Amino acid sequence: MLDEMDAGLSLATQTKVINLVNNLAYNMDCHVIIITHNPFLIADSHIVFDFKNNKMMSSLTYLSRETGYIIKKQNNDETI
Repeated sequence: MLDEMDAGLSLATQTKVINLVNNLAYNMDCHVIIITHNPFLIADSHIVFDFKNNKMMSSLTYLSRETGYIIKKQNNDETI
């Protein structure tokens, strides 16, 4: 469980931490729970628990409801 893991980190370091978390989740089959208000970290997630409505939903649905904007992750071949 990581609580506000991006607080005080530079963008480059945030990217490294996100890559580490993704490696844990997808390559090492670990369950990772992240508590954050960062819309970019939320967009990188598949499922979000909305504490206000007490239910699970897709990150895209959550961000759209909370912000009124559609925020999507663009996949590319760049590695940082």
